[in-house]
Order: sequence, then C-alpha cells, then structure tokens
Amino acid sequence: MRNLYGSKVRTAKQWRGLLAMALAAALLVSAAPMVVWAAPEDIVVTTGAELDAALRDAPAGAVIVLANDIDAITSATYSSKDLTIDGQGYSINGSADLPKTALRFTSPRVDGVRVPNNVTIRNTVFQNLTSDVRYGGGAVGVYIGVLTIENSTFIGNSATAANGDGGAVLLDSSSSGGRLTIRNSTFVGNSAAHDGGAVSTAAAGEIVNVTFVGNTAGGQGGGYASASANAAQQGTVVNAIFSGNTAVGEEQEIFQAAPDSGHNVFTGADDAAWLSAELALNGGLTPSFALLDVADSPAIDKGDLDRAPALDQRGAARDYLPDIGAYEHQQPAGTFRNVAKLNVVSAPQTMPGPIDFSLSALIYAADRVNTVEAVFAYDPAIFKATAAVVPTGYEVASVAVSEEKGLISVVLGVANTGIIGFDDFENIVTARLIVRDGRTPSAASLSLRSLRAYSRGAAVELRTLRDTVSAPLSYAAGNPLDVNRDGLVDAADLSLALYHYGAVYTDPDWGTASAADVNSDGVVNVTDIVTLVNEIQRAAFAD
Repeated sequence: MRNLYGSKVRTAKQWRGLLAMALAAALLVSAAPMVVWAAPEDIVVTTGAELDAALRDAPAGAVIVLANDIDAITSATYSSKDLTIDGQGYSINGSADLPKTALRFTSPRVDGVRVPNNVTIRNTVFQNLTSDVRYGGGAVGVYIGVLTIENSTFIGNSATAANGDGGAVLLDSSSSGGRLTIRNSTFVGNSAAHDGGAVSTAAAGEIVNVTFVGNTAGGQGGGYASASANAAQQGTVVNAIFSGNTAVGEEQEIFQAAPDSGHNVFTGADDAAWLSAELALNGGLTPSFALLDVADSPAIDKGDLDRAPALDQRGAARDYLPDIGAYEHQQPAGTFRNVAKLNVVSAPQTMPGPIDFSLSALIYAADRVNTVEAVFAYDPAIFKATAAVVPTGYEVASVAVSEEKGLISVVLGVANTGIIGFDDFENIVTARLIVRDGRTPSAASLSLRSLRAYSRGAAVELRTLRDTVSAPLSYAAGNPLDVNRDGLVDAADLSLALYHYGAVYTDPDWGTASAADVNSDGVVNVTDIVTLVNEIQRAAFAD
C-alpha cells in the first residue's frame, strides 16, 4: 500500500503487530520508558490544498497531521470519511474574503444505505472559518456519523445561512446512530444565524469540560443547542462553563430538552471575574481560558470527578477535586480541602464465586478527623451479603448488615490522633457479596448512601467523591496469564496484551480486550504488562 505521496507503507495491522513485538522485546531486556512512534501511514500536510487533498483521498483510519498553521481554501465536500485530524497545536485559518472554508463531511447513499462518517479532531485551532450552506457548521459540519473533538479551540467561526446551526460545529445525525463527543475544548466568539452559536447537534453524546465564551445565535442557545426534541437523543453537558453567550431566543446559553446534567456554570460576561479575560496557551498546545484563583470561584473544585477526563485541555493532570471547564487550576502545594475520596482497594472478580470489596476512605480535612460513619448500599435483588468486617486497630469499630434493605453500616473511631490536614482510614470495610441464583450481572457495585466525619465530636462537612464504587465481573477460566489461550505464557501473550494496552472495562470491545487484564482489575495497564514480563523471565530462568 502507498500513501498519498507515493511512499510504500505497511498496513495499520502490520504496523501494530511489529510495534507490539518490538515493545515486547524491549520490555524483556530493559526498564526504560516506552516511546510513542508515529505511524508511517500518517499524512503530513502544510497547506490548505494539501489538507483538501488528504481529506478527499485519505484511506480509512488515516491520521492527518498539520505541520504548521494553514490558510484554509474553499473546501470540497468530503463523503463518508473515517479519519483523524491532529493539529499538533497548529491552526486552520479562514478569511473574511473567502467563503465556504468549513470542513463538511456528508454521507451519500451506497446501494440505498447511507455510509456514516467517523471523524476525530484533536489538538487543532479553527479560526475564522465560514459556512453559508443550509445546515451550517461554520468550522466543521458532519452530516450523518460520529464526531469526536478533543483538546481543540474554535475562534470566530460562523454559520451564515438563514437556517445555519452550529457556528463552529454541527453534527446532524439524529436518525442514524450519530454521536457527538467534545472534551477539553474551548469555543469563543463563534456565531450562527440560527441555533447553537458554538455547537449544534441532533444526536446523542457528551460535552465534557468544555468552555463556551461569547458565542452568539440568531435563534436559541448562544453556546450549545440540541435540535432533537427527544431527550434520549440529546447529548449530556457536564463540567462546562457558559459565559457571556447570547441568543435572540429565550434560551441564551444552552438549548436542549434533556435536563441539566449538573456541574455546569452559567454566567454573564460581566460576572466572570474568576475567568481569565484573554485566551492563552497556558502551557498547552491550544489556547484556553485560565481559571483565576479567587474566593468563591464557581468553577474551581466544582467538577464531577467521575465524568472529568484525567487531563485538561493543556495536558495538565486534574486533581481529586476537578474543575469545571477546559482548564484545570493547579492548587498550591499543601492546600487542603474537606473532601472524602472512596476507592476500591481490592475486588477479586472471577466468577462464579464471592465478590470481595475492600474499601478505603481518604479524608482530606483541615482538622483532625477522629470518627467516620459510612453507610453503603447494594442491590439485594441481585446480591446477598454473606460477610462485612472492619479492620482492627480502631478504638471503635462496628459493622451491621441489613440484608432486607441491602445496607452495610460502618463506624470507625480513634482518639485524638491523626495528621492535621489528611487522615487515612484504610480498609474501612470489606464486604463480601454473593450473586443470587439465576443472576449474571456484568458488574457488582456498592453505593455510598452517606459518609460523615467528626473531629473531636464536631461534625466535619465533607464533599464526597465517587458515590458509587464498582467492580467488573469476569467469567474467564484457566491461567489468567495465558492471554491468547494457547496453553503457553510467552511473548505472544505479551504482544497481545500490548495491543490492548489502555483498554478499560467500559470499552465496547472489552469482551475481547479483557483477556489481557491478567489481574482482573478492569483495565489493561502497566501492572498487567509487568506481571507477564516477570512470568516470562521466571520461566526462562527456570529452563
């Protein structure tokens, strides 16, 4: 196979196999960090004409990489594409004198069936692009399919047609299984003649940790609009900032029938003293609005932990109290806030058999915490609790199980000990659940009904993170290290585990990838790789 410029390249499958074998060999002889290599199929573009050609002719699965800022040209319409655009921080720039610069992806019928698009955009700046066609999408318009946008910024784009929706982004795909996902991105100064000054969609999906500032709509939803009246076909919006967006209609910031998913901030431009007034790189590839360290910020520490990405738009790590918006404010060292973080310490999941949850509560508080009271809930119709115990070493330690209600109540107490600012109540409870006859759940979970902490008798107000902890269940048998189930544990198993590296139990292909999860913790990570390497080395030395 050859790329667009005539160079001979291996297929993606061949490249992944060679890369996996190379990494496997490296891990067996070295503990050096792994290096991410660019695949030879990547198509590097330096001009608007090259970008246009790449979008038209790129094979399925291609990655188009920007090597510099690009001046957009009047774009063609691209049909049924499966590709990724990685801007590496560079921008695609339009001009007021040049119409129709938006990237438009359509879905023509093939044998009477529409072939959907699958487009991913990351690390790219779109600035001053326009669309004057009927549907809209000033910078990016996808008509039927899936659109994913990450770590990108959209500035001053516009959909100018009378019915133009989505000043920056439009996904029109409600009837064809479409999905719009936008994470860690910023939209500023975009405009639409109709709905959705920045983003408009008629599909399911999610808008997570996105910042919308100063976008305008001639209809509804200055920041975001969903065109579907069916709440089930609308995206969820969580951890988003809406500041100073305006619309001619009544719904100024956001327009959708689905209920607010929570952890969002809505504010007028004049009331956003906690948000930087200027876009800046802030140490990242694409510009963002920084969160200012002011008292009573509505965004700092107010995000939903379970929904927030691990990194922000810049690539900076989000902490255990994630912020709202694309930017994560970095707390000064030694800063403590009253919060409780609940973790699953260990949860064997091989079925059939009992499921043991060992839970740890990490209490971050400004005062010493001496007592913890917790109530956990499980589904008594699916599980029965056969044991629940608390650890030794506490002056007060009690646990009670209500089988009828599916509740486990725990009290732990110590004297005036502990570290000011941080207390660690490890293994506050170990609960053993048994799946009832005839049930085959895919996961077991304990929900935190309540968690209270006390400092020398005085209640400490806590914000609780991770109200539900769960463990995926595996029904696999045999040697868990034999990833490919050929009766051997060797480099072939390591290669397959590397292929699935990063998979988690919520992924659609987890049924295949789970074989590489050798320690059954719901994720294929470095622990699985190291376990396999150690076993292969042990066997080699034994021989």
